Amino acid sequence: MLELTWEQASAWRAHKHHLYERAEKSQMLRVVRQLCGVQAQVMSAAELTLWVRVQDVKSHDVQNALWQDKTLVKGWVMRGTLHLVSADDLPLYAAASSTRDSYTKGAWLRYFKITLDEINAIINNVPKVLDGKILTREELADAIAEQTNTPHLHDLLLSGWGALLKPAAYHGYLCFGPNQGRAVTFTNPRSWLGAWQEIDTQEAQKTILQRYLSTYAPATREDFARWWGIQPAPAKKWFALLADELEEVNVEGTKALMLKSDATHVSTFSKPDTVRLLPNFDVYALSMHYHSRYLRNKALEAKVYRTSGWVSPVVLVNGQIKGVWEYEEKRAKTTVSVELFMPQPAHIMQQIEAEAKLLGMFLETNVELKIVVGGMTCHALSWKGR
Repeated sequence: MLELTWEQASAWRAHKHHLYERAEKSQMLRVVRQLCGVQAQVMSAAELTLWVRVQDVKSHDVQNALWQDKTLVKGWVMRGTLHLVSADDLPLYAAASSTRDSYTKGAWLRYFKITLDEINAIINNVPKVLDGKILTREELADAIAEQTNTPHLHDLLLSGWGALLKPAAYHGYLCFGPNQGRAVTFTNPRSWLGAWQEIDTQEAQKTILQRYLSTYAPATREDFARWWGIQPAPAKKWFALLADELEEVNVEGTKALMLKSDATHVSTFSKPDTVRLLPNFDVYALSMHYHSRYLRNKALEAKVYRTSGWVSPVVLVNGQIKGVWEYEEKRAKTTVSVELFMPQPAHIMQQIEAEAKLLGMFLETNVELKIVVGGMTCHALSWKGR
């Protein structure tokens, strides 16, 4: 069995996440596919997730891909969490999600005070009322209540975080449209995107697992189950589809799986020291949550994986978290504050400076950088970002 250290595993994952060399701007959609989507409950963080991996990408590039070119689409995908995915891949995720049935369980129905017939009526009518239309949540709730002749569904659909709409999204019947002021909107992706390819469920699941392992391995079945949002038992069935392509590895006592094609390269992989400033909820940091033991310090871990599911922006060095950071925009200046967990060598400090400067160029503002170690400011610089 291949023996790996967490340092090797982290470096390999960072490489697969384009966190050593940024991809060319023309490859932005390919990067989104490789990441299996970009978490997008905070849109500015989703844009920075791409900035940190793609050369010269700007906020308007992401917005244009979503609302003009329609090559990206925003929807509830893995774990029922908002993601940006490639528009071409949405049918793939919908096919793989078609076996989700948590919303049919008695506990779920009782919690949301709805019947199985009513949730099925919502699922079946969402694509009809959204076909060729872009509706606000209020308008969608009105339309569903009228279409189903069930007035009380109106208030139910407006409550919470959209849980009653997510099952329709899993079936590929709903995605987000462009905001109308502060109001979110929804549309039918089949009419919005203009093309839809039906995909076999097992083939979709196999493809998604291949992509996941290509980018996030070494990983366990439990890691994948948490990422996709299912229990470990059904996750085993996904892995059975890929059994001939997998190899077991040992990462400092943790048994994990990789694609055989990658396992032949991971132990010899080597790159020069590289720094990246990952935004909050970055998919790389999210995937490391249950592997974060190699931080060796619970106090430091608490600064990254905080309460209520908040994941802080992190300073990444060769795939390992070495600190946290934040930025604040005021008028034409952005202040970047970096807190390192321990002192770093001069060449790492220089790369932090370089990344902060690139951030100013992305935000098109002047940038001021402050680096703190052990509660004391050890570094302060400023640049013009435009």
